[in-house]
Amino acid sequence: MNQRLFITHIFETFISRILTISVGVLITVLIARNLGPENQGLYAVAVALVAVGVQLGNFGLHASNTYFVSKDRHLLPHLFGNTLLVSAILGGGIGLSGLVIGIAFPDISPVHNSMLMMVIASIPFALAFYLLQNLLLGIQEIRTYNIINFCVKFLLLIFILSLILINQVSAAGFFLTLLVSTVISFLWVIYVLNNKLDAPLALSKLVFSKAFRYGFKAYLAAFFAYLVLKSDLLMIQYMLGNRESGFYSISSNLAELLFTLPVVIGTILFPKISAMSTWSEKWYITRKTGLISSLVMALICMFLFIFSEYIVLILFGEAYLQSITPFMWLLPGIFFLGLEVITVQFLNSIGFPISIVYLWLAVSITNILLNIWLIPLYGITGAAISSSFSYFTVFAGVLLLCYKTSCAYKMSEIS
Repeated sequence: MNQRLFITHIFETFISRILTISVGVLITVLIARNLGPENQGLYAVAVALVAVGVQLGNFGLHASNTYFVSKDRHLLPHLFGNTLLVSAILGGGIGLSGLVIGIAFPDISPVHNSMLMMVIASIPFALAFYLLQNLLLGIQEIRTYNIINFCVKFLLLIFILSLILINQVSAAGFFLTLLVSTVISFLWVIYVLNNKLDAPLALSKLVFSKAFRYGFKAYLAAFFAYLVLKSDLLMIQYMLGNRESGFYSISSNLAELLFTLPVVIGTILFPKISAMSTWSEKWYITRKTGLISSLVMALICMFLFIFSEYIVLILFGEAYLQSITPFMWLLPGIFFLGLEVITVQFLNSIGFPISIVYLWLAVSITNILLNIWLIPLYGITGAAISSSFSYFTVFAGVLLLCYKTSCAYKMSEIS
């Protein structure tokens, strides 16, 4: 019954994610075709800045929320209350810091004026939604999680279509619709979680302390991972300009289509194996899941590689043909990164060893250095090569850590 429920959750989440991504692709196409490469680059950078703000402010509480509430449902009121407080303090603080930097050093700020203000306003709401939806996963409200994510993305599509129909097309206007959608998603998840409470909303220093100790390791790893994932776009924007960052944003968006399946599987796998009591069962489920997923991902990767030119032409038009080559170079890296997302859940479920943080730190530094070297030589294709090499490296490192950890558990059982 548990296995059947696990497969059902994966299937439902995957279908939901495919539908959500399909709407997201349509949104990307509409924005790209209406803004053109330069303004598309500006919009993409603004979105990336909000995502960086969320990564800076979450302190790994997204992982600890899922981990602890999956082990003890009675912790939900405390985790819920702590999350709201942290989001307000840290999200607001990061936003105000961004405002000060943008005003004091306008030359280095990638966005200005109204766009800067909207980026700052988005960060607290995006951070809270990111942390709270992981509580839904931890209490196995998978269907509700999927419904919220799809409906909010569909609402964003309606907003964007409305702006196009009334001929109010601009990077700032499109970003405003994203801000409104983020606020709506935040309010929705609060409403759902409030109805799931078995006790009044509360704050707890003890629960926060435990969550922070676990989460901070996840935070550091996620932060360095995000540097690998997004530093290339920001470095391209700085070194080559908005036009080239617009091309590369399309390449990375398409490559991330392959990332859908492993992210879904990792999302469902983490709370499942976190609730298991033995390491051998955790490792067996992880290996079996990763093997099956790799076969499916390989087929998807081959399909995207073969039909990449047609996909770009049909969706975005000839103006974005320069996105094809970096897209092809990104595919192998995304494949290995997908395997890493699944495999690392074993390590996450046994307490998140600090070695994961060291691995991502080393890879993030390597990726930045490679970008500094390769972008001037090969442009956006150089950034794609750097990313693929980095993704493979982190997968190999995580696989080695899993093998060493499983061997250590075996030796402890024998002794």
